Amino acid sequence: MDASPTDLGFDRDRLLHALRRWAGLVVAATLLAGATALVVSLIVPREYEATAQLYLAPASNPTVSLQDIGLGQTLATSYVELAKSEVVLTPAMQQVGWPGDLKSFRDKLNVSQLRNTSIITVSFKGPDPELAARTANAVADTFITQTKDLQASLQGSTASELDQQIRSVQSDITSLDQQIASLRAEMSASPRPGATASPRADLQGQINALDASRQTKQQTLAQLLKTRDDMRLAQARAETTVSLWQPATAPEEPVSPRPLLNTVLGALAGGLVALLGVALIIYLDDRITDIEDVPRRLEAAPLGQVRLHEHPETIAGKLFVREEPHSPEAEAIRGIRTNVLFTGVDRRPRSLVVTSALPGEGKSVLSANLALAFAEAGTPVVLLDADLRRPSQHRLFRVSGATGLTTLLTEPTAPAELARYRVSPQLTVIPSGPLPPNPAELLASGRMSALLQQLAGLAENGLVIVDTSPVLAVADPVALSTKVEGTIVVMDSSRTRVASARRALASLERVHAHLVGVVLNKLTEREASYYRYDGYYGAQTPARPEAAKPRQT
Repeated sequence: MDASPTDLGFDRDRLLHALRRWAGLVVAATLLAGATALVVSLIVPREYEATAQLYLAPASNPTVSLQDIGLGQTLATSYVELAKSEVVLTPAMQQVGWPGDLKSFRDKLNVSQLRNTSIITVSFKGPDPELAARTANAVADTFITQTKDLQASLQGSTASELDQQIRSVQSDITSLDQQIASLRAEMSASPRPGATASPRADLQGQINALDASRQTKQQTLAQLLKTRDDMRLAQARAETTVSLWQPATAPEEPVSPRPLLNTVLGALAGGLVALLGVALIIYLDDRITDIEDVPRRLEAAPLGQVRLHEHPETIAGKLFVREEPHSPEAEAIRGIRTNVLFTGVDRRPRSLVVTSALPGEGKSVLSANLALAFAEAGTPVVLLDADLRRPSQHRLFRVSGATGLTTLLTEPTAPAELARYRVSPQLTVIPSGPLPPNPAELLASGRMSALLQQLAGLAENGLVIVDTSPVLAVADPVALSTKVEGTIVVMDSSRTRVASARRALASLERVHAHLVGVVLNKLTEREASYYRYDGYYGAQTPARPEAAKPRQT
């Protein structure tokens, strides 16, 4: 019996079945998470967000290329970081009168670049919509001012040197004009008495020389002025400017919290966590809790499932087919009886072994109730307690265990003497008798085979049901399974693991035992799928007593 890939975790059918079982928990977790998110959203203070947009105009370039566009986007990223600097935020904080420190102010601020654009958004969150708008605009204005100052500081040194040269040339021209005017005044004035007048030709030569120098200086000044104008034009073209594209306005609706959205997201998160929890439980839970898992995970025929009785400590809680014939448990046993009959349509089985993988799975109780169900249907049944380790049939039916199976194996008995073990017209219960020191050898003996044949031949269409020990505990049931026509394995849904069940079935397969099927026992009300039809059974079921009185047999 090899493990299939679905046995390593869980398959779709198993997950869907588990979701049906845990649907109430998932719904409750979803509603609880949604309600919690709604309450928190109503308690948390509201925050408003105002956004101002800045347009970054890059330097004009007559040959625009993709490289220039990428450079502009990179430049916008740098400007975003500059807008978050202390030199920009501190004046904005002072302008709006921010009561906190720089860190709290920066936590409320968000400066980002719109993707693939030259637009920078400045957003600010606050409890007051007017304050949020004023703060966003203050940061935008301060950033524009600081950007202009930065541009001026980068371009001021070259312009200052050029202006100094222009002023120097203008000063030289002024000095030359004064000298020329003085010489012309001297040349036009009459000679003073007693002084020797300079020849007019010398004065005119000096004037001409100074005038030539003045023209040279004038040309130099014109060239410097042209250079300054060209430089200013080039600087204007190469200057990246930041301007306020759209000022921030006071928002009407808060950005957080959003009760409706938070409620939906909280409900989804709660439902998802619940689903993941259910999936984890399914993955870690290696038990078989549904009869539909038997053929898929054990490759065995499912005979039925029996719910755990409400009062298992009472006689009615154990022999419920006799004490509570209309209970769901009794109906489940009758369904198992029908399935056993259908396994051999051409030839009904004359002898069955009822065993389990581990102790305490309810095989003895199921054997007793199955024998009662067959006897109720008119089939002569011999219930043989072959559990020579921990026998229990004599306690269930309140009969003496002084004699029984071991007595019949060691002391040949006539068929007429078996009547002393009859508890009803159609049911004979043979207890284990005195416990021997070697149960395995005794049950594997030829005398045991002869006894089973003798018991099966007591009545026409009779049935022998053998209650034996667990498969994984001792070797007794493996030996007995080769002497009967069918084997039923009982599994406790609350504790039997898949690995233990597979080992038990593999032990029976190795001796070529005929496995009739598997019965899933001790299901809770939630796990038992037939419990959905409890209303149908309950329509005919009288009220259950708190504790049924023991019935004498």
